[in-house]
Amino acid sequence: MKYEPPILESAARPHTVVNGKEVVNFSAANYLGLIGHKKLLESCTGALEKYGVGSCGPRNFYGTIDVHLDCETRIAKFLGTPDSILYSYGISTMFSAIPAFCKKGDIIVVDEGVHWAIQNGLQLSRSTIVYFKHNDMESLESTLEKITRENKRAKNVRRYIVVEAIYQVYFVTYFIL
Repeated sequence: MKYEPPILESAARPHTVVNGKEVVNFSAANYLGLIGHKKLLESCTGALEKYGVGSCGPRNFYGTIDVHLDCETRIAKFLGTPDSILYSYGISTMFSAIPAFCKKGDIIVVDEGVHWAIQNGLQLSRSTIVYFKHNDMESLESTLEKITRENKRAKNVRRYIVVEAIYQVYFVTYFIL
């Protein structure tokens, strides 16, 4: 049996063209609608021509280039902080940043809808993890109150709240429904 894979003929937008037919695209993570944006394409093409496709992993393994340093400087200036750290790959951020700040004995209150990479980073931290209902401020409030009651005597326990800006799991679920 011969299989011919489908041919994507347009940018991966909410509606895209596959094998000459317009279809609804349920597979792209184009949350902000930037795929196919003219200025972004020009910028990406220029970067590809100058730098190639190399640094797509940890910088201390694949290398640091001038745009990494420039972007960190711009982010720090925008945030009004002395410095910033840029990760080239989102998942590596979760696997290293969360365990770097959160340790065993800390309490992390987490939206139950966070991406699996965040959940893995949380597990690597060895902290106590408490989930609250997705986007439910009443659930968050009651969870925080419960933690406060239960840990009144623990003076050195650090507490964190971890949420996402755009929830991939829920976005895709709602879009499909």
